[in-house]
Amino acid sequence: NKKIYCDILILDKNIIVECNGDYWHCNPQIFSENYYHTKIHKFAHEIWENDKVRNELIQTLGYKIITIWEYDWNNDINFFNNLKQLIESI
Repeated sequence: NKKIYCDILILDKNIIVECNGDYWHCNPQIFSENYYHTKIHKFAHEIWENDKVRNELIQTLGYKIITIWEYDWNNDINFFNNLKQLIESI
């Protein structure tokens, strides 16, 4: 059995919020699919595929996933208010 660790769990709403760092998850707004991540030893498209498979697994367990990117929370002054509203609407 593989354990799944999540960034934020909102148990009463079955929501998981994943906080993706731009560097570690190769934000597609910044990195090309062929970028080779020298710390993880994978291409960006492989990292994205791993994240996709993981998210699909989490969804099969009955959770909704909200993925947020470092770039967005650093550059949008309304980001956290919008996130709060999104969570409340679910």
